[in-house]
Amino acid sequence: MNWCVLLTMAIDCIKYADNDSHNHKEERELLYKNQLRLWLAETNLHIFIVESTGNSNTFDEFVKEYPERLIVIGFSAKELTNSYSSSELELLSLKEAMKVLNNENFDYILKVTGRYYLPHVEYSLKFATNDVDIYKQHHCNPKINWQNTEYYGIKKARNC
Repeated sequence: MNWCVLLTMAIDCIKYADNDSHNHKEERELLYKNQLRLWLAETNLHIFIVESTGNSNTFDEFVKEYPERLIVIGFSAKELTNSYSSSELELLSLKEAMKVLNNENFDYILKVTGRYYLPHVEYSLKFATNDVDIYKQHHCNPKINWQNTEYYGIKKARNC
């Protein structure tokens, strides 16, 4: 099975919030860069980043070093919505990413929040089978009865 990774990122999310509860831009940028370094060093997967706050040039150094494995998709969600909903902003990011991914030759997309690196992910993906349309994160928070979505895998196209 042919997998790629889609990392969703929002470097300057403070401009979307009406309070200062989010990490500052510099902290998020450093976190995302550190996680991206792990993805690039520890995997052979093709990586797509969708950055939704107009800061896609943050990753130019990585694109120059890994032009065959890394594509950065940038846009400003603020120009598309006035919502502060992280779910709506994530949906807009996925829609932007699919404009690019629809033209790429991958069977499955592993969507991961850019704050995370998944150790040994390539080994785990070897056990995926092509008769499944979606793989969901199995970690959840029982205290709030909620399924987290920091990562999940989806079949890119489905024959109906």
